[in-house]
Amino acid sequence: MISKYRGKRESGGWVYGSLVVELNHDGVINYIVEFGEKIVEGGKITLIRVISETVGRYTGIDDMNGKEIYKGDVVRRINHYGVSDKIYQIIYNNGSFWAQKCGGEERCFEIAQTWIKIGNIYDNPELLEANNG
Repeated sequence: MISKYRGKRESGGWVYGSLVVELNHDGVINYIVEFGEKIVEGGKITLIRVISETVGRYTGIDDMNGKEIYKGDVVRRINHYGVSDKIYQIIYNNGSFWAQKCGGEERCFEIAQTWIKIGNIYDNPELLEANNG
């Protein structure tokens, strides 16, 4: 499976595709090459600069509505009782993706259940402060 990433443009808006990382004397600069981008004459492709902190990898899992879930997304868990009022942030730790409870205690669940994506930590930071009791 080809890894898929997203990042937020410095001018706003999300870009999805392959990640290109440039290391230079100023640090790390991240770019996204959109899938389907054609190589132009001279072997050049269009690199879209994104805010490094917003880069997230696709987990390989879609929510129950078919929305792709990325590192940095905020989700609610669906269980046999219905939609949980608990909110989780998608993180990457020890080689796998986890759903970490937002606010209150920290618990992680492997992403192997059904989820509803409700936002992300960059566009919806208030979700991180949700009371999960």
